[in-house]
Amino acid sequence: METFPLTVEISEPQGQQFDPVEMLAGSGAMFTSIPSEVLEKLGVPEERTETVRLADVRPKRRTRGRTTMRLQGEEFSTPVTFGEPGEPGLLGDLTLGAAILAGNPHTRRLIPVEGLLMTEGCGWYRLKATGDAVPTVSAESNRPGQYPGQLLVLASISQTGDS
Repeated sequence: METFPLTVEISEPQGQQFDPVEMLAGSGAMFTSIPSEVLEKLGVPEERTETVRLADVRPKRRTRGRTTMRLQGEEFSTPVTFGEPGEPGLLGDLTLGAAILAGNPHTRRLIPVEGLLMTEGCGWYRLKATGDAVPTVSAESNRPGQYPGQLLVLASISQTGDS
């Protein structure tokens, strides 16, 4: 998907004071990344440091926290990573999912979408982390053809690499 710029409002976790932040949507990033100086100014606490993969597949250690965001008038809590100076803010898929929004590459806007829930017989896939390799998707249970065109990935990778 093509990225497009937008302004979102970011707050400290309690949601008392919101500041506008320019970000890119449609990057395919899992986590929302906000420049660390913005998060520090708002007093967003650091929760933990994790390894994430950049677009060029290089691993990078990033600090993660949680803050309140406002998109299209709705406020919600979302995980964020502390971005490095000079990096653009990225609106991640977890944040979009929490807001039940998606990026429309044609109009370059966020649009409301239907939330998806797991249903019996849908099948599910599990991510497995092996050493330093990029996690791969392996089928644990699936009924091909039951829900054509739909794939739901449920992922949980612990810090030790075990799923």
